[in-house]
Amino acid sequence: MFIKEKDHSLRNTLIKLIFFALIVLAVVTGVKAYDRSSVERGRKIVNDSVIRAAVQCYALEGRYPADVEYLRSHYGLSANEEKYTIHYQFIGDNIMPDVTVTLRTQP
Repeated sequence: MFIKEKDHSLRNTLIKLIFFALIVLAVVTGVKAYDRSSVERGRKIVNDSVIRAAVQCYALEGRYPADVEYLRSHYGLSANEEKYTIHYQFIGDNIMPDVTVTLRTQP
């Protein structure tokens, strides 16, 4: 009878450990997914900010700016340059520039 109780105790302990490991795995997976979505939201916010500043420049000056530096100096555009790279392709004074923001890779 003592052996059966020990077997049940061992089995219950293993079940609890497996359940705990599954919970930890679910939490870690959730945190990683949240982190990825947070990074993507940050990238989109920077992208939208550049576009909004360019459109504001067009509305006020009648032309799109030739580069991002103009937006920084005249329209207060700021972005974390250590975290994001802004690709700004000027096409013409009256044509919306092509804007792409990418996440810099960490060394």
